[in-house]
Amino acid sequence: MFIDLVQQVLFITAWFLPMVLIARSRRIRGSDKVLWLMAALFTSWLAWVFLQFKPFPASGDDDKPEN
Repeated sequence: MFIDLVQQVLFITAWFLPMVLIARSRRIRGSDKVLWLMAALFTSWLAWVFLQFKPFPASGDDDKPEN
C-alpha cells in the first residue's frame, strides 16, 4: 500500500513538473505562457485519450502465428 502511494505521488509530481517549470519560466511572458501551459495540459490528456482507443489484445491472445 505504501508503494502504491509513493508511485502515485511520483506520477502526479512528474505530470505537474512541466507545468510548474513553464509557469515559473522567465523566458516567456503573457499570453505565450498561457498557451504553453494549455499545450502541456492538453497534450498530456490527448495522449491519454489516444491510449484509451488503442486496441489491446485480449488476455491470453498472443500475436503468435498459428501453425
